[in-house]
Amino acid sequence: MAIYRDQRRVVASMSKAFDPVLRSGAQVRYEGIYACISCGAEIALSAGRLIPSKPNVPHAPGCPDGGWQLVVATSGPERQPRT
Repeated sequence: MAIYRDQRRVVASMSKAFDPVLRSGAQVRYEGIYACISCGAEIALSAGRLIPSKPNVPHAPGCPDGGWQLVVATSGPERQPRT
């Protein structure tokens, strides 16, 4: 689970950018932290990068890798995505 220290540096968002579940190999639109929806493993990715395949990401033992979801956006989904 992503954590933070200074509440003034994060903003809650209802953006639909946080809704999609991406599969391994999908290109991410927003830079930020993505979490596995099955085991909670987290990875940081830059915009335009691909979600890595399961052997390349530290999942919990037995995780079925159900997909990845944006949990913290560092480029701001309300702004234009970086290309």
